Amino acid sequence: MPSPLCVVNGCHSRNGITKHRFPKNDIPRFLVWVKRLDNRKLLSMAHEKIYDSYVMCDLHFDSSCHSPASDEMSEMSCLDCSASISQNTEVQLTKKAVSVKFSDNLIASDDMCGISYLDCSASTSQNTEVQLTKKAIPVSLSDTLTVQRIKNPLDKYCTILFDEISLSAALQYIPTFDKVVGFEDLGEGKRRSMFADKALTFMVRGVNAIKEVVEAVQLTGLKVIALICDQASTNVAAINILKAETNAKYLKEFHKEKRNFGFELGGQEIVPLYDPPHLLKCMRNNLITKNFNFTDKYGKNRVAMWDHIVQLYELNKHECVIGDHINPKLTDAHIYIDKMKKMKVSHAAQIFSQRVGSIMQMLATWSSTSEDSKLDPSAEDTGLLCLFIDKLFYSVNGSTILPPAGKNLRCAVTKTSAHWNFWSPTNT
Repeated sequence: MPSPLCVVNGCHSRNGITKHRFPKNDIPRFLVWVKRLDNRKLLSMAHEKIYDSYVMCDLHFDSSCHSPASDEMSEMSCLDCSASISQNTEVQLTKKAVSVKFSDNLIASDDMCGISYLDCSASTSQNTEVQLTKKAIPVSLSDTLTVQRIKNPLDKYCTILFDEISLSAALQYIPTFDKVVGFEDLGEGKRRSMFADKALTFMVRGVNAIKEVVEAVQLTGLKVIALICDQASTNVAAINILKAETNAKYLKEFHKEKRNFGFELGGQEIVPLYDPPHLLKCMRNNLITKNFNFTDKYGKNRVAMWDHIVQLYELNKHECVIGDHINPKLTDAHIYIDKMKKMKVSHAAQIFSQRVGSIMQMLATWSSTSEDSKLDPSAEDTGLLCLFIDKLFYSVNGSTILPPAGKNLRCAVTKTSAHWNFWSPTNT
């Protein structure tokens, strides 16, 4: 239950004065109330916490703010910004009913409220109404207001990354909350008496969990365009369910199938992507147990084999003395299954590297013309695959504007970058 005291600083209204809760389902009006109160504590709190804990008394509204024949606030009412504190410390707020138009995102401005008021004749539509329930993930108002201050609409597009991490089974008592943590906790009060050994971590830089996180991020005004995760069976199943739900919605409402690659949440199409480092490890693991058949850009059929990589490593290991290795980074942990560290991305990247690919192609070509062949001539195909995977990995793993020397694909994608030519089907 909320506090019986008015949240307005300096207000000492007594019992008998009607108190009003914050507009739970009207986010723009909710933000206006909080912004005009100028209470820094509220800006860092989640919407549900404010709604559950605080009220505002009727002294700060005039009759025009009330619904006809009711003591409740009308749907489109809110406070005015101009406030003055009298000598008896009671807060007097100028009363004014204002209509706020719902839009995809609020517009930040330099007016005294920090929020632009739009068309006063607007009504709330079902398509744009945001429902906050106890199941929603808390979103702080400071985060929402921070997003509103972003001026370039393109800067509001974002991706969500999520992954599972392993935990050591343990229990810990938290005195502040009088709670023991360490058991399975699925959210919404759903706990089971089993030790938790995994945690699902989301980063913004089960299906219900994905929906809640996406909706919480969208609530701030950001536009989620992609979900990024690994190929764990639970993640794949969750994505398939979201795509099936979107397709069922289109069949029901538009009588046609949704043919796009992604799914929709909150009216926004979201594309699921598997993270490149995990794909690189999966590529390495599959090559260990299976040959890889592919066609190069000239239409020639090729076959890449893990045996070629083992052969190159052993040739380098046994024929060279210490300090003279042509592939000094490769070790037994890269090559032999019983010693392999399958979780290390760097080991997979060092296998599918430019150095390994180019050396393998060169030695395979020499072997085809030499009577004393020490490397299978067909290893040229595996070398070609290593060179391609090296370029492909760097083309989706750039973190700088300009590429480093010799790695023209290891940078951000621009209109004139080399990525477009490399990704073209004629070059793959």
